Amino acid sequence: MSFRKTRFVQKYSPRKFSDSIGSSNVVQTLKNGFKIGSPFATILITGPTGVGKTALARVIQYSLSCTKFNKKTGDACGKCDYCKCRLNMPWIDHKLEESQGFIKEMRFEILKNRKMKILFGNPIIHFLDEIHLLKKDAQTKLLKTLDILGPDTFVIATTSEPQLLISPLRGRFIEIALFPPSKSDIQKLADRVQKKESVEVNSDILNRIYMQNSGDFRRTLHQLELAVADVKARKEDK
Repeated sequence: MSFRKTRFVQKYSPRKFSDSIGSSNVVQTLKNGFKIGSPFATILITGPTGVGKTALARVIQYSLSCTKFNKKTGDACGKCDYCKCRLNMPWIDHKLEESQGFIKEMRFEILKNRKMKILFGNPIIHFLDEIHLLKKDAQTKLLKTLDILGPDTFVIATTSEPQLLISPLRGRFIEIALFPPSKSDIQKLADRVQKKESVEVNSDILNRIYMQNSGDFRRTLHQLELAVADVKARKEDK
């Protein structure tokens, strides 16, 4: 018997735009880029903790890497080789703690891809989580690095503190602002989880989860995982 199970935060993270809950205007803006065949090359996703910044970055990654994405919805097909084996997707997650090192690595990769085109014809996506952690001198160097992006290279960054970015760097990105989910968004997520898990959580417990975790998808999923486990354990005891 294996005790290693996928946590709800990973299991119920959206895989395509149509899976996303809340921020419909933002999602539509991103979908429009795919619809006209011109997705944004540099995207900065902002918002407080738990609103789904990294999850949305991953959705964008899946669509950019997919060889047969739906041009109307922007969704990844879920059937091509890249969709079936996400670990092989061209996604470079940089460690911002090593400010100077990652910028040198990023410049090297960008220049290499411009010369070699792109392996298998797919783009390369550079991911910078909580980009505001970069020191000012590193931000300046990153600014220069963005100037050499090739047509098949994309940079997606997230931050909960956009005001800490130097204005020239912030201005190089298309800024996408995510806001805390509403109660109806949280309820929609809870309904989706209960349906997938084939359980029904007590309404009092659900209301408590809504009250305690309003505006935070991640914390909601953690609490729902505990609640669902409790319901399933009670069924086993009967």
